[in-house]
Amino acid sequence: MPPRHGPRAARNRQVAACARVRVGAGGRSGRPVGALPRVRGGHHLLAARRDLPAGRRRGRARRRTSAGAPEEIFWSVRKAFERRARQRPLALVVEDIHWAEATFFDLVEHLVDWTRDAPLLLLCLARPDLRDERPGWGGELITLEPLSEAQSDELIEELLGGSQLEQTTRARIREVAVGNPLFVEQLLAMVAEGGEHGQVPPTIHALLAARLDALPDEARDLLERASVVGLEFEWEALTALAPDRRRQAGAQLAALVRKELIRPHEAIEDLFEFRHMLIRDAAYERVPKVLRSELHECFADWVDTKGEEFEEMVGYHLEQAYRYVIELGPVTDRARVLALRAVERLAASGWRANARGDARAAANLLDRAASLLPADDPQRLSLLPSLGRALRDAAQMERAEFVLSEAVERGQAASELVVVADAALALSDLRFQRRTGAVQREEVVRGIESAIGVFKESGDEAGLARALTLGGKLRFWAGEAAAAIDDLEQAAGHARNAGDRAQEAESLQYECRGQVFGPTPVVEALARLEEMRSRAEGNGRLEISLLENRARLEAMRGRFEASRDVLSRARALAMDHGLAVLQASRVATSAGFVALLEGDAAAAERELRPACEMLEDVGELGYLASAVPLLFEALFEQGRDEETLRLTERWRPERLTVLEDVDAQVGWRRVRAKLLAQRGDVEEAERVAREAMALAARTHYLDLRAQTSADLAAVLSLAGHAQASAAAREESIRLYVQKGNIVAAKRLRSLLAEPPIEV
Repeated sequence: MPPRHGPRAARNRQVAACARVRVGAGGRSGRPVGALPRVRGGHHLLAARRDLPAGRRRGRARRRTSAGAPEEIFWSVRKAFERRARQRPLALVVEDIHWAEATFFDLVEHLVDWTRDAPLLLLCLARPDLRDERPGWGGELITLEPLSEAQSDELIEELLGGSQLEQTTRARIREVAVGNPLFVEQLLAMVAEGGEHGQVPPTIHALLAARLDALPDEARDLLERASVVGLEFEWEALTALAPDRRRQAGAQLAALVRKELIRPHEAIEDLFEFRHMLIRDAAYERVPKVLRSELHECFADWVDTKGEEFEEMVGYHLEQAYRYVIELGPVTDRARVLALRAVERLAASGWRANARGDARAAANLLDRAASLLPADDPQRLSLLPSLGRALRDAAQMERAEFVLSEAVERGQAASELVVVADAALALSDLRFQRRTGAVQREEVVRGIESAIGVFKESGDEAGLARALTLGGKLRFWAGEAAAAIDDLEQAAGHARNAGDRAQEAESLQYECRGQVFGPTPVVEALARLEEMRSRAEGNGRLEISLLENRARLEAMRGRFEASRDVLSRARALAMDHGLAVLQASRVATSAGFVALLEGDAAAAERELRPACEMLEDVGELGYLASAVPLLFEALFEQGRDEETLRLTERWRPERLTVLEDVDAQVGWRRVRAKLLAQRGDVEEAERVAREAMALAARTHYLDLRAQTSADLAAVLSLAGHAQASAAAREESIRLYVQKGNIVAAKRLRSLLAEPPIEV
C-alpha cells in the first residue's frame, strides 16, 4: 500500500474508492507488495519498471496505447504488468478515474477480468458520481470519510513545511474545509498567496460549479431550492418550495446522496444536510435574486405554521427576502410588508434571548430588526433602548453608548417620552460606571425620579422596574445594602407583573449582591439565594449571579470544594451566553475572592489579572474599580510590594469611579495602607487605613468592615501599637462572626493564639 501521508495520500483517503480487485495466487504468499505506479485519470499510463528513466517509461506507455487495436493494446499492457507482478507482487493505483475516457475504463475491466495467476492489486480512486455514470462497474466499494480534526492539522503541518500559521487562521481553515483535504490544500495555498482565510479559492468554486453543472436539470433545481433553506433541510420543506408544490421524488434525493452532495441525517427521519457548506453556497449562488426572495418568503410562510419556537428562523428568511427585493430596485409595498413581518419576528426573538440572558443573540437580533426600519420610525425608536442594553451586556460599549444617545436624541425630537426616559436611564448608568466624572450621582438620581414619573403616568411597569433597579444599585454602591435590597425587591415585583423576565433577573442579581455584602448572615443569605432559584430558571444572567454569589458564601463557611464547583458552572454559563463583562466583573472576581480566602494568592492572581485587563479594555471602569483591590491583595500576599504599589498608582479609584463607590474606595485604601507600612511609612499608612475604616463604617458591608479592621490591625502592629492592633483585630473577628465568615474569623483567632471557633 502507498505511504499514508502527504497531501496526495490525504486526498486519496478523502475521495471515495471504487475498485475491482483481483489478487492472483501469488498475492497470498506474504511477500512485500512492489512499487506503486500511479495512473492519473487515464490520461497517461506509467509502466511498472521504476528503474527506467521517466522519459522512457512514458515513451513505452505511449507506444503501447497508440498502435494496434484496443484488444491488442489491452493484451500487451496486461502482459507487461503480469510479468512484473510475477517478479514481485504489484499494486496499481489509478487516481481520479472519473475523468477517464471510455477506452481506459475498458482497459481496467480487461485487467480485472483476465488477470488470473499474477499477484496484482488494482485500486481506483473516484468521486461517487462514477457509480451513476457506470452503474455496472462492480468491485469492492470503500467509502472514505472526511479527515478528522487531528488529520486536518497533520495535513496542514505537512503542507506548511515548517512555516508558522496563526491558530485563528488554522481553525478557520479546518472549519471551512470540514475534513476535505483538497479544500485544506487550496485554502492554505490562498492564505500563502496573501488571501483572506475566510474566502473560498476560485479553484474550489470552479470545481463545485462543474459538479453542479453536470447534474440533470431536475436534480440541480432541487439542490438549489434546498440551498435556500440552509445547510439542513426537510423533505417536506422541498415540497413547499417546489413550483408545483408536489412532493419531491425520493429517487432524486437518493441520487444526490449517492453523489455525496447531500446526506440523510443520522437521527432525524426525512431530514437531509449538504455534505459541505461550500456545496450549499455554490448551489445558492446559482439562484437568481428574484427567485431567492420568493423562495425565502415561501419558506418563511411554511415554517411559520410550525410554532413560536421557530420565530427566529421565520424572521431570518423574511429578512433575506426583503434584502433581495431592495437590492434589485426601489422599496416596494411588498418590501415594506416583508420588513415589518421580519422586524416583528426578529425583535420577539431578541427579547426572548434577552430573557434567557443570551447577550450576543439579543444584541444581534435586535440590531437586525432595527436596521430594517427607517431611522425615525417609532417602532425602531422603541427598539433602541433594549438594543443599547444588550450591546452593553455583550461588551460592545462604544456601540451601546452611540445607540442609547441616538435613542435619546431622536426620541426627544419625536416627543417619545417613554423612549427618552428608558434610554436616558441606561445611558446614565453606562456613563456613571464607564467614565469617571462624566455623570454625577445627583444627576443620575434626578434622572431616576424623572423616569419614574414618566413610567407611572404611562403605566409602564417594566420601565418602573428599571428605574427602581438603578436606584437600588446606587444605594448598593454607597454601602446602603439593606435599603438597596428593598428597592430591588420592589423592582423585581414590577418586572414580574410586566412579564419582563430579563429585568426581573437584573433586579434580583443586585439583590444577590446585597445579600452577600450586606448584614444578612451567611446561612440566611444562602437560604434566600435558594429561594430565588425557581425565578432564575431559563435566565443565564441570574443563574450565573446566583452561582457566583453562592460560591462566596460557601467559601466563608469553609466549603471550598463546593465553592469551586459552582464557580466552574458559572464560568461555563457565562461563556455559553457570551457574557464577557459578567464573567470578568462577577465570576472571575468571586473566584479571586474565594482563592484569597483559601490562602492561594497565586490562583487568585490568575483569575483576577485577565479580568481586570479585560474590564479596562472594554471601558467598564466601575466594575474594574471593585475588582482591582482583590488583585492588589493577591500580589501583596505574594510579597510583590513594588509591583502592587505601581498598580495602585495606575488604578487609583478617582481615575476609575465616583467617590460614592464605597467598596472600591475602601479596598484601594486598605491595601495601599499595608504597602506603605511595609515600606516603613507607618504614619501615612495609619492615616490611609483609618480613612478606609471611616468610609467602611458608614456601610452595611460587614465583611468589608471586618477586612478593613483586620488591615488596620496589621498596620498598627507594624507601627508598634500592639494594644490598638489587638483591639482592631478583635473588632474584625466580631464582624466576621456576625456575618458568618468562619474561615476569616478562624484565621484571625489563630493570630491571637485563642481557641478556635466552633463551626
